[in-house]
Amino acid sequence: SEESTTLGSGTTADGRRRLKELTLINMPKPEDDSVVTEEPSTAISYTTWQTPSGDVDDNLLTREAMTPRQKYLREILRKKALPYPVLCRRRKDKPGTLDLTGAGVGDVIVESLAQVLDGLHDVDTLLLADNRLTDLSLEPLLEAIASLPHLTSLDLSGAKMDASSAKLREYLASPSCALTSLVMSRADVDDWECADFMASLQSNASLTSLSLSENLIGDAEALNSVQPELETGGEALASMLRSNKHVTYL
Repeated sequence: SEESTTLGSGTTADGRRRLKELTLINMPKPEDDSVVTEEPSTAISYTTWQTPSGDVDDNLLTREAMTPRQKYLREILRKKALPYPVLCRRRKDKPGTLDLTGAGVGDVIVESLAQVLDGLHDVDTLLLADNRLTDLSLEPLLEAIASLPHLTSLDLSGAKMDASSAKLREYLASPSCALTSLVMSRADVDDWECADFMASLQSNASLTSLSLSENLIGDAEALNSVQPELETGGEALASMLRSNKHVTYL
């Protein structure tokens, strides 16, 4: 076919651009596309944001009134990354769940996803376990989550959280926190970090389920015998539970 001939050339810039365009157009969509409302007639392809030479046109990238899918692809283009279809990863049994568990997409994809979360109004559960996340994506992600009253469940298991933990603690301590479930398994949380998190949960009124399994909590117990003033993770958890009557699963 004519289309096959175009793609078969492989070595031409036009052929590569056409391949990108077809990849995007044929990208699978959820059966129920209520999260990303986009009519077929308004589908945006890679070539829409490219100059004849194949470079990204920054003037077009700043357009407003895009759908979440188009905004996500715009961010991917800015970063010159491959367009992993994260907005299609919704569970059929739970349409409000965006499930990227174990996808290993990395910082660039999740950082781009963070830019469009405010447009995904019916997503109430975000599962990002085991995606090789670091502060590079966690900081913009947590900043975006802090302004989402409809997001109630978050899984950041396996994330490498350092400086970004301050944003999470700030959100957990905020009266606007909407999370009811937080999972942070295998997130390298030690006794000191646990104590900081528990302090932020003292007055939290929304969280009912918290999972901190397979972390480093308890490693500092031996120090407690020579540093009695040291608050271990276990002691911090006990103190939080005495003042917070909302957490029912730990």
